[in-house]
Amino acid sequence: MSRSKSLVKMQLGTVAALLAVACGGGGLQYWLYPAPHLEKAQEAVLIAEVQHPVLAIDGEETAERCWGDLVRHPQAYQQRSMPCHLHIRPGEHTVVFHPGANSLERTQLKFTAEAGKSYGLDWTDCMGSLNQRHQRTCVVHVREVSGS
Repeated sequence: MSRSKSLVKMQLGTVAALLAVACGGGGLQYWLYPAPHLEKAQEAVLIAEVQHPVLAIDGEETAERCWGDLVRHPQAYQQRSMPCHLHIRPGEHTVVFHPGANSLERTQLKFTAEAGKSYGLDWTDCMGSLNQRHQRTCVVHVREVSGS
């Protein structure tokens, strides 16, 4: 094998390894409480997705922190499945989000986080409108996410 072919194979292997680490790394991690970080069993985590971004928790902006311009200016072919793990202390919290895909309205839910558990927004009973394209309404709850 020529030197240039083996160099290309080595570079492709390096790119594949970096992609595997980036994609399989579990997503972005942000702590919404001051250091030192609690042990995993002592904190709670709210897992947010870019399709249904969490705008804020307890008044602290999170969407910009997690996805930057992707939330305000979505673009085709961008990574849309990267979860954002928002580490929080156990207790009562308020989460703010947009209730629909094209909605500018902000909705808030209160929930109680327990230590060692992970949570996410559960979008159910979604209904679209025939009169307005891409409008839909959903019932949203904060639910415990198993196996995270």
